[in-house]
Amino acid sequence: MVAAEAKSRSRSPPATTTNGEASWPKDSAVQFFHSVDPTNHFAAYVCTTPMAALSPRLLQSHGWLYGTLLEDFSPHNFRPDKKETWPRVLPDKQMRFTNRSSRGKCGTVGTERRVHPKHLRKPCPKKPQLSVVFVRWGGEDNVSGPHDSEESNDGDWGTYGCPPCDDYISALTRQAIMLHPRLNGEAKPLNFEIFSLFVRDSNDVRALCGMAHWVASCLTGKKTCTFWMLWPAEWEDTRGQDYAAYIERHAFFWGNASLRSGWDSDRLPTPCRPI
Repeated sequence: MVAAEAKSRSRSPPATTTNGEASWPKDSAVQFFHSVDPTNHFAAYVCTTPMAALSPRLLQSHGWLYGTLLEDFSPHNFRPDKKETWPRVLPDKQMRFTNRSSRGKCGTVGTERRVHPKHLRKPCPKKPQLSVVFVRWGGEDNVSGPHDSEESNDGDWGTYGCPPCDDYISALTRQAIMLHPRLNGEAKPLNFEIFSLFVRDSNDVRALCGMAHWVASCLTGKKTCTFWMLWPAEWEDTRGQDYAAYIERHAFFWGNASLRSGWDSDRLPTPCRPI
C-alpha cells in the first residue's frame, strides 16, 4: 500500500519550473505511478500487508506510490528513447513488493527504478477517482489464454481470451480503464488504482466473507468497483486446467455479496446470476 498521507508534507526541496517543465532536486519526496502487466507472473505487486499471506491475497498492481528522487532531474536532459535519462526513484522503505507466485513469503523492499516523467508528480493526498479490484484466479492450474492453442476452433474466445484469463484482464486494463477520459485525462492523469484479489479455490472465496471490511479499508478511491473474473459452477472443486477459475456457486454468491456490501458496484464476466 502507499505510505501515510503525512508523506505529502515532506520538507524536501520543491520542484522548480523552467519554461513550464519541472526540474527536481535530489532527495525530493515524489510520487510515481506503479503498474504491472497482469500477464507477468513474476512482476512486482505492492503488498497490502507486511506479513506473509497464503490465500486469498490482495495485491496492488496500479497506483501512485511514495518514493525519493535519487539524483537531480532536469527535463533538458530527458530523452524518451534513453531510459538512463529518466528520473531515478527509490520506493518508500515502508512498502513491500512481491509477485503473485510467492505465496507464504514476506515481501521485499523495493529497489530503485527509472520512471518516465509523465509518471512522476509531487506528493498529493487527493484520493483517486476509482479503486478497481479484480477477483482473479490464483490456483495451480492456469486458465488458458487466447494463444495457448495452436489451432483455432469454434470454441475460441477470440483475441482476448476468456474473461478469467490474464490476457483478457490485461486488455481490459489497457484498453478500457487506462483509456477512460475520467480516469486518465489531461487534467487528472492516471486517476485510479487497481488491486488483484487472488483466490485458489472455493474455500478462498468463502473466506472473503470474513475479510471484506479489511479489503475495503485498503482502497482509497472515491468510488470502488469489483470485477469477478471467475465462473460460478454447480460442481465441487476439481483439479485440471479445464476446471480452473470455476467456483462452487454458493461460495461464489456469499463471497460476492460480502465484497459488494457497501461498495458502488460489481461486474461479473458472464451475464448469469451467481445464485
